[in-house]
Amino acid sequence: MTDYIYLTRQQKLLVERSTSLDTLNYKLFSQGHNPEIEPELFNKMKRAYQFRSLIRVKLQEGEY
Repeated sequence: MTDYIYLTRQQKLLVERSTSLDTLNYKLFSQGHNPEIEPELFNKMKRAYQFRSLIRVKLQEGEY
């Protein structure tokens, strides 16, 4: 069974537009995220970057 990675649309775009893991981490950090406070977010985004084919969009309220 495949374990998909569920991201918001904004997170998915961030992953798709990053050219490396360093770029991804820099973009997250510049948005105010801290890897020491939110390690699960950084790990999730790193995994999404490495396995882009597993990304699924988690719709937010009001989106379709």
